[in-house]
Amino acid sequence: MTEEFIVKKIGKKPVLKKPILIEGLPGVGNVARIVVDYLINKLQAKKFMEVYSYYFPNSVFLGEDHKIEMPKLEFYYYKSKKNHFIFVIGDVQPGDEYASYAFSQEILNIAKSFKVKEIVTLGGITSRVDIPKPIVFGAYTDKSYIKKLKKLGVRFDRKGSIIVIGAAGLLLGLGELKGMKGFALLAETTIEANKLGTHAAKEILKVLVNYFGLKIKTKEIDIELKEIKKIKPRIMKKRLIKKAPKPTYPLTYIG
Repeated sequence: MTEEFIVKKIGKKPVLKKPILIEGLPGVGNVARIVVDYLINKLQAKKFMEVYSYYFPNSVFLGEDHKIEMPKLEFYYYKSKKNHFIFVIGDVQPGDEYASYAFSQEILNIAKSFKVKEIVTLGGITSRVDIPKPIVFGAYTDKSYIKKLKKLGVRFDRKGSIIVIGAAGLLLGLGELKGMKGFALLAETTIEANKLGTHAAKEILKVLVNYFGLKIKTKEIDIELKEIKKIKPRIMKKRLIKKAPKPTYPLTYIG
């Protein structure tokens, strides 16, 4: 039987103490991708693993030098004085239900091998217009997060049903079944094609920086995200701009 996932380890396996997994996968406005790409670059996180899958598109990308590149997931680690982190970032994520579950499960299996007990997922809530200063809404699997997140301006009062599609939701749901707690940060962003949710990414970044006490000046975020090329994000490559799957039913959020 063909393996569904191919894991490529890079360098020595990092020694991490209770690392926190932060997800940065494509979705509406590529918000999660922008946030995690920024953190990887700014904190100079180190890559230790790549994952390829038969669930990914049956195509390859051509880099600027025309070198063939496979769609993949990348895992990075960073150690601060307070916490150790694993950042997972990817070119794509599967659209159908079975593949999405298998994909999320594989990420959790890797997380479990590093004894991850906490997961943070990120995303954009669909909006018809690009809001200059969007609200960051929260979701959680453990109520212990609410008080601290509220102090940072995260709101839990959004009305109506919110459906979270893909890894942003499944990592938390399946993670809870494995004894991992966590929360999601979701900010409103435009659903216009080819537009990046930099405003939403900026507000989520500010919450993460303050929540985890990261050594990043929030003023720098404002300046650098005005011209996103300054942080050399992989999301700016044409190969990474991927539309979120169109839903077949009403919803207010796509992962």
